[in-house]
Amino acid sequence: DAFKILKFRTPISLYSLFSLSNRTGKETFVLTPKSSNSYAYRASTIWNIVRQKLKISEFTTTVSHVKSSIKNIILKTQKQGESDDWNKFINNLCHVYKDISIAV
Repeated sequence: DAFKILKFRTPISLYSLFSLSNRTGKETFVLTPKSSNSYAYRASTIWNIVRQKLKISEFTTTVSHVKSSIKNIILKTQKQGESDDWNKFINNLCHVYKDISIAV
């Protein structure tokens, strides 16, 4: 969401919460506001991490490319963990769903 707001500059009410860097090569870097639990602070912090990992240096990148790249990073990170943990989680969800279906 932060990428779309910054790229298209809409909605203006949210875009105005962000301050972009003026440094050369850092045009997509968002200056984080004072540390808080606000949307602007959290979104800025997360965006700066994502833009660095995806090496996004300008807003000409498409939204679909950013979304698919984020998805790939999440999947890659999940694969680094214990595969059995993910399988157990999925199996538990299946059993819970079956139990609910039977009870209804």
